[in-house]
Amino acid sequence: MNLREEVAQGQQADDLLRNPMLQQVFGELQSECVQEWLNADPNDMETQHVAKMRANALYEVQRKLRIKLENGKLAASVLEKQES
Repeated sequence: MNLREEVAQGQQADDLLRNPMLQQVFGELQSECVQEWLNADPNDMETQHVAKMRANALYEVQRKLRIKLENGKLAASVLEKQES
């Protein structure tokens, strides 16, 4: 991937991370995972495990978007230095 593509992906990630609807959905999903885990019977390891895996997957999506955003910023900085 070239630097301009990284900049574009970083901007797309920024747009997604700032999207109010997406943030609302992330929050709702996180709350659902926590409630599912809290409401699970202490002996129901499978339900607890599924809730944890769902929460981890959500976290990984958010983390990946933040990485794309930061990589885009770095790529923009490199391009700026190359063009000056």
